[in-house]
Amino acid sequence: MKNYFQGQKVFSKRRELAIRKGILGVLDIGSSKITCFALEFPKVNSIENYTSDEGLISKSAPAFRVVGVSSTKSRGVRFGEVFEMDEAEQAIRTVVSGAQKMAKTVIEDVLVCFSGGRTASYSLRGNSKVISHEISARDISLAIGACNFEGLPSDSFILNAMPVNFSLDAKTKLADPIGQVGKELSVDVHVLTGNNATVQNIINCVTNCYLQVAGII
Repeated sequence: MKNYFQGQKVFSKRRELAIRKGILGVLDIGSSKITCFALEFPKVNSIENYTSDEGLISKSAPAFRVVGVSSTKSRGVRFGEVFEMDEAEQAIRTVVSGAQKMAKTVIEDVLVCFSGGRTASYSLRGNSKVISHEISARDISLAIGACNFEGLPSDSFILNAMPVNFSLDAKTKLADPIGQVGKELSVDVHVLTGNNATVQNIINCVTNCYLQVAGII
């Protein structure tokens, strides 16, 4: 669980830095084609968030526009998984270069999309005592941290952990409990996982192309 939170912190910081710089890539790695989009963001000093310490909950992000796109036939990828690293890396470099030329800028950070990975979903529940009666982001962090992530299969890579329901004492179906008063906070979390080796191979392909992974979707 700690490794997941640490990884999400890194992804979150890279996304925010890329958005502040004004350019973020989206890399869609499929079995039939690989596509790269260059997204341009307005210059901002910060992104308005309310988050747990792990960066799980994002409140808002600035609008963007697509300024570059490039596609090529997929190579080295079958059934959504990397089979030939060199060929997959060559295809990734091709589309990133094409998107950069169209956008007339350099892409350093990318959100990575892929359809394989033997995904699975789980529902977890966590409970924690409220620190000072009024719910804060820290309380949400503690409730999420109380979920039994260690009970997931050992070969899992957590792609996303999204709170889908909060309960505060006798009240339930709360979308956002921050600011409310209570004694015990519970959270239902939907967890999406992929096969660890499959996801790591995708990440290695991307980083071998001198790109930073800013998230996996």
